[in-house]
Amino acid sequence: MAVRADALSLFGIAQTTALGTADLGMDDRGGAFYTIMTFGVAAMLQAQERGAAALVMVIAVMVTDGVWNYLLFRRRRLDWAYWYLFPYTVLVATTTIAVFTIDVPAGGLIAIYLAFLPYDFAWTKALATLNPDLAHDSGQ
Repeated sequence: MAVRADALSLFGIAQTTALGTADLGMDDRGGAFYTIMTFGVAAMLQAQERGAAALVMVIAVMVTDGVWNYLLFRRRRLDWAYWYLFPYTVLVATTTIAVFTIDVPAGGLIAIYLAFLPYDFAWTKALATLNPDLAHDSGQ
């Protein structure tokens, strides 16, 4: 069954794919991301000095997620967005470990987000494959 490749269809860039349903909604996933990261920030603030380095890492994850969104949605550079996910995943993994050593529930929540990242890899790669004109040239 062919379905839309969800969020980029808002910009008229997505085509169809046979990857299955993509009805999870970017707003729901974005909301979950910020809820998880806010929980991490709050836990690290409560840990005070012990959580200072992990707090910086959580904030770095939030900022770099914004960069990924910029590459994908604003610049429409699907190739850059895909390759960006590799160092981003390393940052999220190290942040998960740093937070987990200080606060297990917060680290567990960030681990759930880390487990979601393979979907981002597959989704971004599928969008690049379906939109080859955007995979190598932003047209801007």
